[in-house]
Amino acid sequence: ITHAFFIENILMTVPFGILAPLCFRRLRPMWKCVILGGFCSVLTELSQYVTKRGYCEVDDMLTNTIGVFVAAFFYG
Repeated sequence: ITHAFFIENILMTVPFGILAPLCFRRLRPMWKCVILGGFCSVLTELSQYVTKRGYCEVDDMLTNTIGVFVAAFFYG
C-alpha cells in the first residue's frame, strides 16, 4: 500500500509540471518549474501541519517534486 501512495503522489503533480510551463512562459526553463512545484508542495504540507488536517510528511514533498520534475523533463 505504501508504494501506491508513492506513485499516487508522483502522478498527482504531473499535470502541474505540464500545465505550468504551458500557461506561464517564465516557467519554461525546467528548473524554474521544478522549484515552483516544490515550493507549492512545501506550502501544502505546511498548511496541513498548521491546520491539523491531513498528515505533514517530508516524503510527500519529495514525491510531489519528483512528479513535477518528471513532467517538466518530458515537456521540455
